Amino acid sequence: MVEARLIIVVIVALTATLTAADDGRTNQQGFGNSMSSMAQSLGLPGNAAMSSLGQSFGLPSFLVQTLDRVTAAPPQCVAESGQEGICLLPKKCLRTGGVSLGRCSDPNTICCHRPEEETTAKCGSVVSDDEVIFRSPEYPHQQAVFGQCQVTVNARADVCQLRLDFTEFSLSPPETCGPRAGYCLDDAFSVSAGLESSVYPVLCGFNSGQHMYVDVSQTKQAILSVRLSARTEMERRWSIRITQVSCWSPNMAPEGCLQYHTNAADTITSFNFVRNPTGFHYFANLHYSICIRRQLGFCSILFEENGANGFRLSPLTNQRCRDAYVLIPTGSTGTVTEGNLGDRICGDGFTPVASNLAPFRVSFVTAPRVGYSDCPCPGQRPTPQPTRPTVATRPTRPSGPVRPPVATRPPPPIGAQNPTGLGAAPSNETLPQVRQLPVDDSLVCRAGGFSLRYVQLPHGC
Repeated sequence: MVEARLIIVVIVALTATLTAADDGRTNQQGFGNSMSSMAQSLGLPGNAAMSSLGQSFGLPSFLVQTLDRVTAAPPQCVAESGQEGICLLPKKCLRTGGVSLGRCSDPNTICCHRPEEETTAKCGSVVSDDEVIFRSPEYPHQQAVFGQCQVTVNARADVCQLRLDFTEFSLSPPETCGPRAGYCLDDAFSVSAGLESSVYPVLCGFNSGQHMYVDVSQTKQAILSVRLSARTEMERRWSIRITQVSCWSPNMAPEGCLQYHTNAADTITSFNFVRNPTGFHYFANLHYSICIRRQLGFCSILFEENGANGFRLSPLTNQRCRDAYVLIPTGSTGTVTEGNLGDRICGDGFTPVASNLAPFRVSFVTAPRVGYSDCPCPGQRPTPQPTRPTVATRPTRPSGPVRPPVATRPPPPIGAQNPTGLGAAPSNETLPQVRQLPVDDSLVCRAGGFSLRYVQLPHGC
């Protein structure tokens, strides 16, 4: 009799939950509460319904399987140790080989950490997991082979974005001299996701700790590709966490945001940023936005340089921020109330800038052809000229997209030499000589990039 009443409780609760899911509403806590309350109304213990998942009452297998399907796409969780997991029922976590990191907000679930080996994507893989890690084949050791490594990610029907977290990312740097300065000609990481693929920058160099959002609301698929050149001997490896973000998730980035920060105070940096005077170089032909979620009770935001050499976007001869600049809408130097408004900011050093325009957004724009300085270029001695920070009021956008030059030596296709899609590093053969380009006086080398701290303020509300 108890089992019969319990089955009725489960079926009624399941029907209500599926109806809510069809309307685009998912509430794991509500599901557990509804089952408990109905169980109590029938004279059963409050935890009887949930304990049935452990088959304490011998529920039919089809009901257990149906309940498992209802809890698909569980919420993510982070333990105090910093380890990440997903909220699952204890039995399901055990079945998938996971380890408990503690309780979730729903007391019926635990923060389940699954072994990374089971969710690691290899070269040529097609994956559809909620979370997967894309790593170099020889990780954590140096990648000693060349070629192309590609992973295809198929998104679920209710997923609108992919979040890529570059836990570790180290490839050869971009070119620093000549007309190809600022482009990734040797190693390169690229994202392809339908017609919007051109908005995702091609990355190389050092990008550990960075992240990127990819829109898959229309295509439901993205292709991540790493191209490795045979003419570099530097250490190269990558570990990229790929997370599917539901269309209803509060963590979904606003439209047009390549990066999205949700903390009240944090640090934002340009790609390929390394803290030393000459070791970082921004990419050419960039135009992307870094967005920041406005916290409740905060109406303005203040940006300041993050330590020494934290902001360097001044070209050698051009003082009008045409080469590279940071754009902060309605940005004002000092406090919000001073009214010294500006848009584009470049130069060596960064004066604190505040803004009260929500959503908080910082854009980074670089020209299709950029000039670097303060690093050695063949045939020319660098002549650094320090400049004062510049604030302009009328931002200009590059007139059109400019594609980087195509490398003269294409990498071998996936599977051409071995199952990993990567060729073995040449041992006795002589590496091809790099063709030296003539030095353009208007395009001398220039190290640059930015690292800014921000803090949200309750001013201007």
